[in-house]
Amino acid sequence: MLTTLYRIIAVISAVALVSLTLLTTADVVARYAMSAPIHAAMEGISYLLALLILAGYGLVTRDRTHIAVGILPEIFPRIAKVERHVTALFTLGGTVLITWLLWKQASSHLARGQMGETVPVPLGWIILGLTILSAAAILFALRTVFRPEPASDTDH
Repeated sequence: MLTTLYRIIAVISAVALVSLTLLTTADVVARYAMSAPIHAAMEGISYLLALLILAGYGLVTRDRTHIAVGILPEIFPRIAKVERHVTALFTLGGTVLITWLLWKQASSHLARGQMGETVPVPLGWIILGLTILSAAAILFALRTVFRPEPASDTDH
């Protein structure tokens, strides 16, 4: 199940990255070459960036590829395993907090029926989608807590 979820999120992340690149490039060309920026490009770029970040967060959590500085395990090799467990727990706690805050934000926007600034898109539904991606990251973080050794390449 997690492998399928991982693949779906990887596709979402890739589509978001390509879309973000194309929209940003098109907006820059339209703005500077034709003096006609794309309407609502900045809002679309913001949504795509949020999508890319939260989709990518689940992927790096699953693969344990967060940026990390491993000073203590270099000095004290015996604590490497403890450090992995502590890091996994902090990752899980932070991910739960992010998901809860996104859920609160989505609920608030849905209750008020708030729409995007330049595009009439219900913000609550966008934030709810981001909340689902963050919840998927919780599943991956739980996996790192209960399976602290790094995943092998065959687990992808």
